[in-house]
Amino acid sequence: MATKSRKDTRTRRAGAWLRLLRLQFYPMAWVAYTIGALGARHHVGAFSSRIYWLGYLCLFLTEALTVLSNEWFDQDTDRLNRHAGPFNGGSRVLVEGDLDLGSVHRAMLGLALLLGLGLAALAAVLPPSARPGLVCMVALSWIALSYTVPPLKFIYRGLGELDVAFTHSVGVILCGYLLQSGGWRDAFPWLIGLPLFFATLAAITLSALPDQVADAAVAKRTLAVLLGRRGAAWAALGSTATATLCGLIWLWRGMYGGHSALATWLSVAHGLVLAGAILRYLHLGAPCRRINGIMVLALTHLLWFGLIPLAHLW
Repeated sequence: MATKSRKDTRTRRAGAWLRLLRLQFYPMAWVAYTIGALGARHHVGAFSSRIYWLGYLCLFLTEALTVLSNEWFDQDTDRLNRHAGPFNGGSRVLVEGDLDLGSVHRAMLGLALLLGLGLAALAAVLPPSARPGLVCMVALSWIALSYTVPPLKFIYRGLGELDVAFTHSVGVILCGYLLQSGGWRDAFPWLIGLPLFFATLAAITLSALPDQVADAAVAKRTLAVLLGRRGAAWAALGSTATATLCGLIWLWRGMYGGHSALATWLSVAHGLVLAGAILRYLHLGAPCRRINGIMVLALTHLLWFGLIPLAHLW
């Protein structure tokens, strides 16, 4: 009986760690990073598998450390949140006591150490032409962590949504591109990431709508707090429209390749369905409640702007 109890405890702790890490949100960063790396191969003719995987290791560690840091510094708003769900309000592992604070703090320190070692290993193997990629990776890690980590705490200064949208689109693509000896002045990483930027901005803006009351209580300045839920929903609608329009323009300009027309038009249809869902939410008065259906539409909509260029470059 005692053996079974210990096994159950280990299983619960393992499950809590998996919930805390929120691994379901990592694949899109990998897609964006790979777009940058393959874009450099396509435009510059350079690609190193060793640099690619070392770079992704640093990116993965950055994302894991950022997720844990967000949970750590968002405990006040998470305790107050009455509308937390699978897409908002954090994992709730800390506020519900599924893991003790000491073990999570040690995990954060361990991830920070591993990230430092990963960056050092990356610096050791980079050729001079790819050194800007290391600068970009360090800057990306700093910007991502500053979402909630002091002293910048971008989300408490009204810049959190822009932080997430940039780091999960242009920022990651640029890292992949520069690490493979691409040039930061090249138009490709900036332009190809623009639709993904706006689609991500829409999704992260929508995700804060159910959290608005709790966030306002702790002075967390999301767009939902600054603009109100209606204003933030309209902003998300505008970002969705901009992402969709950019995708059509990129198709017309040939940036998505000759076989992407069907997928791009499917993204337009998807965007219209998402826009309709947002308008229905606005028609209901933009209530402070879970919006899981809208979030599924928003998160799957942004996938188009990663998968279409990735398929073209693969």
